Amino acid sequence: MGTPDPSLSPKRGEGITYRPFIRRHLSDMMAFPFSNPEGRIMDRDEILKFLNDHPACHLATAEGGQPRVRGMQMHRADKQGIIFQTVAGKPLVDQIRKDGRMEACFNDFEKSIQIRVMGRAEIVEDQKLKEEIVAARAFLKPLLKEKGYGAIVVFRVTGCRASVWTGADSFRPVAYSSL
Repeated sequence: MGTPDPSLSPKRGEGITYRPFIRRHLSDMMAFPFSNPEGRIMDRDEILKFLNDHPACHLATAEGGQPRVRGMQMHRADKQGIIFQTVAGKPLVDQIRKDGRMEACFNDFEKSIQIRVMGRAEIVEDQKLKEEIVAARAFLKPLLKEKGYGAIVVFRVTGCRASVWTGADSFRPVAYSSL
């Protein structure tokens, strides 16, 4: 594990102290404008709008008991679920087939809002949906030209439950909403 850095430990008689950078970052976090100062939980339509307005996320799956996290760009979120696209041959495809449980984390860093969504992913074979995704994502066109639509894998996350966090909610119990 390596040798601990002695500069990170308090000196004898000092007790445990917060480092100046920790104090600075905590005060910066407390200064963020919170979008939910009254502690109101977002409803389903507000959550779906947030996801569609902030489609970049980090998506977690598991493989052999080990968490696997990667950045993803969601295609869309609606009452039928959350649509993502990946490429055939990536480990993500096998992870979904073996154990579709996943969680995604969407953020608005300017407003200090985080929404975590958990659900079950399943591969979707829908040619029209693939065409819609390719039309929206020009970077897929060379792959499509070289390997065809079979190289594009679409998956939908359903049975979703969402947890909304804001800086104002930081010390409250986590609340989940069904999507």
